[in-house]
Amino acid sequence: MSILLLLLTVWTLYLSNLSTHTSSLNYLYNLGYGLFFLLASISHLLNARKNQLFRPIFSAVSLASFGYFAGLAIWTYYNLKGLELPYPSLADIAFLCFYIFSIVGGIYATKKIGVSITSSRL
Repeated sequence: MSILLLLLTVWTLYLSNLSTHTSSLNYLYNLGYGLFFLLASISHLLNARKNQLFRPIFSAVSLASFGYFAGLAIWTYYNLKGLELPYPSLADIAFLCFYIFSIVGGIYATKKIGVSITSSRL
């Protein structure tokens, strides 16, 4: 993970000095950045298998992380192929899954630690 962070840091510094921001290297950076989310998804999935108590939380966060990775991967594909970017696209649906599953994971987490949110607290 730290090697990936170092590579992306160097890549960011390199890209920031380029005059263009529409090169293949810029588009591939999205995929490199998405690897963090793929690794997080795998890590959370493994934790879900090990920890029965927090399985719903880890599963939801794993799906959220994978959704973000999938969105970045699809977006990178559109950019590298030079396709017209549709709206809404499959990438948008994947990004939407990130938010939905993050909220689900947050709800599971608050229930697991005993927090209840009522309208009187808002």
